[in-house]
Amino acid sequence: MKLERNASMVEHLPSSNLVCYHDLSPELTTEERYSFPARKLIIPKTSEAYRLFLFSCGPGKLILDGKAIVDIEREWWSIMSFLFMSYDSPEEQLDVTLEAGRSYELVLESPSREPKPHNLTYVGMLEREEEAIELVRTSDVAIVVIGRDQDREMETSDMASMDLPGRSNELIFAVAKTRSRLFFNVWYQGQKQGNSLADVLLGTAPPCGKLPITSPHRIEDIRSFNNHFEETDVVHYGENIYLRYKRYDHCKIDPLFPFGSGCSYTTFEYTNLRLNTNMLEETGRIEFYVSPVSRPRLGRPPKELKGWDKALVHPGETVIARTTLDKVSVSYRDNSVQKWMVAGNA
Repeated sequence: MKLERNASMVEHLPSSNLVCYHDLSPELTTEERYSFPARKLIIPKTSEAYRLFLFSCGPGKLILDGKAIVDIEREWWSIMSFLFMSYDSPEEQLDVTLEAGRSYELVLESPSREPKPHNLTYVGMLEREEEAIELVRTSDVAIVVIGRDQDREMETSDMASMDLPGRSNELIFAVAKTRSRLFFNVWYQGQKQGNSLADVLLGTAPPCGKLPITSPHRIEDIRSFNNHFEETDVVHYGENIYLRYKRYDHCKIDPLFPFGSGCSYTTFEYTNLRLNTNMLEETGRIEFYVSPVSRPRLGRPPKELKGWDKALVHPGETVIARTTLDKVSVSYRDNSVQKWMVAGNA
């Protein structure tokens, strides 16, 4: 590991806390690799052994008074790493004895990492899709599992589109033409996902979950679609109070699946009471919304979620759903007077 000595940028910081996620000089935002040394003088208050440790996303070297004490150039990626999506090296530790009152120069040298190579395997997507459709067509029962994995759904990156990976959308439509009875969206169930899905499909447990988001027909229906511009790093929050499901109600946009929707093996009758007409126990989730009766001085969404309840309903049983609605539930913030307001006859 050899660093280029012609510096394109020099900074003097009052702290050893160095964050390089943003605000770099234009010379460091190109596709070229770059390196940096960070130097700091340390003066121990007591004479004793101190533990120094280092892990880095790329090669890294820790130098104390001109002597390299940690060098992780040989090992810059490991499946045992736990930071930065496993791109960091395993942690290296070293105990050094330092004298009180003496000044030591501690230097960290690090170039940007090389791109991590990925193994590629030819799987023949066209043939496998046709094979899957044929299996569905000739099977009595078909369970098709489609979704994203940890390589496509992670922090520090945005989804390029609302589509599922590859030709997953085409496969879903092709399967639906053959077997169009039911589709489940199970989200991320963790290590017990297979067990949970099997319980639902076999009728041991009911699919009583509710959709926690609003699914639009198209990405343009999302309120924040026009708020981000690629030529700048500024994100404008232009949704105002019409966030999430409130946007669709306010603009009278028909969503693909509304917030709170879900399926069940039974039916519920919503009146003052609720009746379970199936032979299975069901966990019911009830949402409570408020809507303005009179017209407030400021614009308000047509309805707002203010409470919810969940109850286990045995076959033929009647239960009562409860929630607490107070003055906060019908209030809104008026920034012109810096107060929370309640409209008349709310």
